[in-house]
Parts: sequence; structure tokens; C-alpha cells
Amino acid sequence: MKKALVLVTLLAIVSAHAQVPVAKHNYEFANGSWFDGQKFVQKTFYSVAGVLSSKRPARIDRVFDLSGKYVVPPFGEAHNHNLDWSSDERFARINKMYLDVGIFYVKNPNSLLRSKEPTSARINLPNSIDGILSNGGLTGSGGHPIEIVTPQRGFKPEDGEGGFYYVIDTAPISSASGPLSKLANLISSRLTCFIPRSTRNAKATKRMTAGRGSIRRFSRTLCVALIVTVCEFQLT
Repeated sequence: MKKALVLVTLLAIVSAHAQVPVAKHNYEFANGSWFDGQKFVQKTFYSVAGVLSSKRPARIDRVFDLSGKYVVPPFGEAHNHNLDWSSDERFARINKMYLDVGIFYVKNPNSLLRSKEPTSARINLPNSIDGILSNGGLTGSGGHPIEIVTPQRGFKPEDGEGGFYYVIDTAPISSASGPLSKLANLISSRLTCFIPRSTRNAKATKRMTAGRGSIRRFSRTLCVALIVTVCEFQLT
């Protein structure tokens, strides 16, 4: 069995000193196998006044023998809706859960605007996870994350459409005008590919069976729309 990762050990050291205002100490992490982006290499690193360094400081307060264990960078959670403040107790539990397993970075692709300020005040700190909040996300009728917006998960009735998510289906965008009108309607129709099969019409289902070609065309269309939109804003 391979030697265990030592990430949690280092995390405990850094977290303890990040939460308590104490004098800065210098630590040596000896005999570790450190990941350099491609492979593990035997090196010795140092924590100098709270900053990781490969340069040995003049004073070492304590030596940690890693005994050949593997050291990796912290992990990231790219999609989770639990990074949202509802109470100090709940947030402290979520923060500890992530840090205990070595996850330092979290992205919430659908977050509530009403809790953005208290959430932002508690992340990206020395003793907390680093996080990104995306506000309400786009989905189709019956798509994710509509199913999780329930009172059991702490949501209010007004947190759904227009808050936690925005539904985009195949209805024409009649309010669009100018050169973007046809382009906007085309993008809207292409977004049908994200709607569950049970809620798509026959034409949308036929588009889905077109396979990878449709996906490539959708990607190209979206890129063109973004470019045209940026240019139009610049002109106005």
C-alpha cells in the first residue's frame, strides 16, 4: 500500500497558526515526497513566518519528519451549492469539513444574492476556504438545480426562478432587436440540449440526435454571439 498523503498534517499546522495570533515560527518539513506538477520529488521545504519556502531560514523552531510521505497541493471543489451562508454554525461546519479533507477552493455555480454578502465576508480568509460565488445560473425547464430548491434545504419560495436560477427554453426572444435578434433566438433554441428529454419537444429531440456536430455548431454560435455582443456594447 502506498504511503499516505501528508496534506492534512501540514494543514493542521497552518490552520492552527492562522486562527490564533501568535509569534511567527519557522518550521522544517524534512524527508517528504513533494509533487512538482508532474512527479513526486524528494525535497525539504520550510514554513518561514507562515510562507512556504525552499530556502532554509537562519532559525528553525521545529522539524517535522514526513518519513517519505507524499505532499500534494490543496484540492478544489468546482461544483457545489453548499457554499452559502445561512447561519454561523452551519458555515463553520462546512468550512471545517472542506479544510479537514484538504479542499481549500470551492466554486458555487448557483448562489443566492440575498446571502452573498454574509457568505463573502466569511470566505477568502487565512482560516477559511477560498470561494467564488456565481449568483443565479442558467438552466432549462426541469433541469438542475431546480430540484434542490426546497424548504428542507433552507430555500424560501422566492429563491427559485429569478434568484437561484433562470430558466431558458425554446420560446422566441421577442424583445430582442437589431442584428442580435436572429442570433439570440438561435442560441435560445440550441440551449434546448440542456433540457431533460421528458420536457423537450420533437424538434428539440431531433436536434439532440444530431450528435457532436450540433454541439460543435452550438459552441461556434455561442462564441460568435459573445463577440458580436461585445462589439455592439463598444459601439454604443
